[in-house]
Amino acid sequence: MKKNFIFLVLFLLFLIFSINTFAQSGEKFFDSYYKNGQMNIYATIGWWWGITLSGEVEIIMGEWNIADVMPIDWGISGRVIFETWSWFGYSETYLGAAPMFTMHIGIADIDIDYYASLGIGFAIYSSSDNNYYYYWHKPFEIGFAAASGVIWYLSKNFGLILDYAYIGWVSIWGIGIVLKL
Repeated sequence: MKKNFIFLVLFLLFLIFSINTFAQSGEKFFDSYYKNGQMNIYATIGWWWGITLSGEVEIIMGEWNIADVMPIDWGISGRVIFETWSWFGYSETYLGAAPMFTMHIGIADIDIDYYASLGIGFAIYSSSDNNYYYYWHKPFEIGFAAASGVIWYLSKNFGLILDYAYIGWVSIWGIGIVLKL
């Protein structure tokens, strides 16, 4: 615990000093790729135990600009994730959905956007043998939701995404596309 706290303090100090350095140099390192009221649509597909799918609709609500150097775009979104798999006659299906608060930090000149989302959502679980996993997975649960990833914009309104999402106890990853409307 003490090592984690020291690492966090050192990271925050590094961040504060690096923002100050960029502010004084006049070079633009961080950039905003969004406008207030803009809608974004995310769709991913992946593979873990089986196929995973994720979809999200987001509306950008505003921007915080730290020292006129680091713009952080923020918005609200709704995310749905799905996973299904089958091995040796046993199958499981997960479905999760959550409203989320999302933040974006863009990197200038390379059209990269990092994002993270937090919220509370629900997960639905089904298996071919519900009695076996009943103590670990209830058929319906409400829990913490999070998502993070990186977007590489190939054009002004289209990008590729590498994404991880967790809702309740359902977690998935995927690659896909982002459309800005």
